[in-house]
Amino acid sequence: MFFAPLLTMAQFSKYRQFGVKTGLNISNVNAGSSSFTATDVLGTMVGFTYDRVRMRFLTVGTELNFIQKGFGKEVTLLDSLSQPLGTFNNQNKISYVSIPLKLGIQLGNRFYIFGNAAIIPGLVYKAVSEVPVFDANGKVISTYFEDIKGNTSVLDLSSQIEVGFGITRGRFKFYLSGAKMDSFINLWRTPIQDFNIKSTGLIAAAGIKVEFGKGLLK
Repeated sequence: MFFAPLLTMAQFSKYRQFGVKTGLNISNVNAGSSSFTATDVLGTMVGFTYDRVRMRFLTVGTELNFIQKGFGKEVTLLDSLSQPLGTFNNQNKISYVSIPLKLGIQLGNRFYIFGNAAIIPGLVYKAVSEVPVFDANGKVISTYFEDIKGNTSVLDLSSQIEVGFGITRGRFKFYLSGAKMDSFINLWRTPIQDFNIKSTGLIAAAGIKVEFGKGLLK
């Protein structure tokens, strides 16, 4: 009888969580200089998650994410006499497949909160830049996207801090989270002047996890 509570605690103290998540990423760049200004770009994120829960609260996990980063740059349009006609917000969008390696905590049961820190290696699979099309008067009438993958760094390495909260219904966990991501690597293969342009962003996501192995898998 004495060992029964200890056995129950050991059974439920470690289990696995598999899930999916999707969200929006508001990204920009940090150039390390106030003379380089850029605007935010809105991108999407979708991912598949795995977490191993230990000692009821410690989580170790990874994800497979497809995320879009980038930044906008205000460009002044000039006529043949170099007179300004207006401005155009040139948007650069770079898509990555990334694999976050996470360590975190998870507290609560029916209502729970969680947080984690991650190192995220990533690989570029698509990169485009928005290009304007002008009419005879120098006005922008349409845009198209040009492939710039050859100009971007193929690999990325970022850090991320994520916090969130959710509810549990049976084996299912529903949650909302927010994350701050910062890259360590220059966005471009060939640096622009002396600027060290690194991606940064805020991610808002919603997801669902399913618990497996509570009391079964050790």
